[in-house]
Amino acid sequence: FTDDGVGALGRLSRLSSLDLYGCCGVSDSCLEILAQSPGLTGSLRDLNLGSCHRITDEGVRSLPSFQRLHRLNLLRCSITGKALLSLCPLKHLRVLAVCSVVNDIRMVAAVRALKMSVPGLHVEVEAVSKGASQT
Repeated sequence: FTDDGVGALGRLSRLSSLDLYGCCGVSDSCLEILAQSPGLTGSLRDLNLGSCHRITDEGVRSLPSFQRLHRLNLLRCSITGKALLSLCPLKHLRVLAVCSVVNDIRMVAAVRALKMSVPGLHVEVEAVSKGASQT
């Protein structure tokens, strides 16, 4: 999967679901390209980025462009609680899946703040042991 391929997806103005689970080529720059696609940002409701290990906090910061997003899978992405706080503008978000190191106070606080900001949001947290890879 390349930046060019992502650019082609951005031209699909009626795309409501995008499953990129496990795509090793999906990176922060891919998300930034998608976030600049007006048709896609207004239509996408379900985005699966699970196991896209090159997605970091930087890429997640571009996700609020997808105003109608209802479901977001960030399991096994390389993100922190800071990334979750950038999702607060997504008022339609209903389900979010993330990984967290067991007892990570910052992630717990970020989840709590996000849930207060987005009424009705259900956050699924997959716990991983400290030192364990999220891959």
